[in-house]
Amino acid sequence: MVLVFCFRTVEGEFEGIKKRGHACVQLARILQYLECPQYLRKSFFPKHQDLQFAGLLNPLDSPHHVRIDEESEYREGVVLVRPTKPGQGSFVNCGMRKEVQIDKKLEAGLRVTVRLEKQPSPDSKTRKGLVVSSHHPRTVSGLYWGYSVRLASCLSKCASLFDLLLSPRLPFISS
Repeated sequence: MVLVFCFRTVEGEFEGIKKRGHACVQLARILQYLECPQYLRKSFFPKHQDLQFAGLLNPLDSPHHVRIDEESEYREGVVLVRPTKPGQGSFVNCGMRKEVQIDKKLEAGLRVTVRLEKQPSPDSKTRKGLVVSSHHPRTVSGLYWGYSVRLASCLSKCASLFDLLLSPRLPFISS
């Protein structure tokens, strides 16, 4: 988790605000943009003044930023607006050449973590996968799987979230 400490803003999960002028909000938005795999950014980040030059930043190249032809047990994806047969799950864009059909019917536009099943035959049109928690790759397989961004206006309110807090201007704080 990345915590952006700011004196004048809302607390909790950062979902973006439409106003300009808050450096901490801009930093949080850029950090979220960088955490998102490149093939999903257009789905989740509309054009915004705060992200005007974010495309110039280097990609994170972390395990959940999988390239199109790389094999990985897990992938991040976005649920597509595509009709499915009764009893079958939704289709997901996971940044691969083939779409992935998941085990559940979910609302279009959601970001999901998918555990891919074994490689299908080359002539199949889609891959199969299971939707898992975003914490699953870390807890089950020991993979680093990104970070979340939170805004906080008071250090004491966020101290309970961490085992250790370090700051160049504050003395060592331990909870």
